[in-house]
Amino acid sequence: MDDAAPTPPTLDEFRAFVKKKVREHFEREKAGMLLQNLGWAIFKERPELRAVLGTQKLKPFLKSHMSADVDVLPSPVRPLDSWAFPAGLGLDPSDELLFRATAVRPSEQRLRYHPAVWSAFTKPLEPGRRRLLWLEPEPRFNDQEPTQQPPHPGSLVVNVPAVDPTSESFLEEIHASIARWTQENELGYDKVAPRKSDPPRQSTSLLDAILSTLDDGDLRRCTLPLDIVRKLLRAAA
Repeated sequence: MDDAAPTPPTLDEFRAFVKKKVREHFEREKAGMLLQNLGWAIFKERPELRAVLGTQKLKPFLKSHMSADVDVLPSPVRPLDSWAFPAGLGLDPSDELLFRATAVRPSEQRLRYHPAVWSAFTKPLEPGRRRLLWLEPEPRFNDQEPTQQPPHPGSLVVNVPAVDPTSESFLEEIHASIARWTQENELGYDKVAPRKSDPPRQSTSLLDAILSTLDDGDLRRCTLPLDIVRKLLRAAA
């Protein structure tokens, strides 16, 4: 008999998880939780809860379904960013300290990304250009002139964050931007993670066979003309 299908997550489970994460963050940091970081926590710790969101974005979902549990407020300094607070605290929305990006503790391990993915989000983008990122067969990105044409097949548009690289919140904001981008494009971590290098092929040349029999002293004393080296490389052992 086939195993029963897993029970889909409920709204109550979603609400309980979000309330817990927001409350714990506020109690620890005395500050709100950046909404991108909350979304990434859902993605990393309880990915099945994304089914509760459906096609809705996190911010309107929280406002329509969790207004009694969580207050979503814009930062007084960066109004495009939203922060989540436990509801009913009567906080001053003009208090900048409530909207600060908190430093990462040594015990908190950040995810590592493929160098091309990281560069795509950190390298400055010239005004008026757009950045396209390909993930297969190997991550790479390219900046292009503005165009009305859709992105090239297999590429994704990267919204490069305007973050000051000297700011204390630089790393947190870049990680949050990548997390938000992967969620919006429904990408698993394996797509943006560092790729494992293919193991080096075992050489079968006669030169390598000879070299493997020599010790360090022999290697220092022996010299060969380049034409002989070429012949030995081409010859199979």
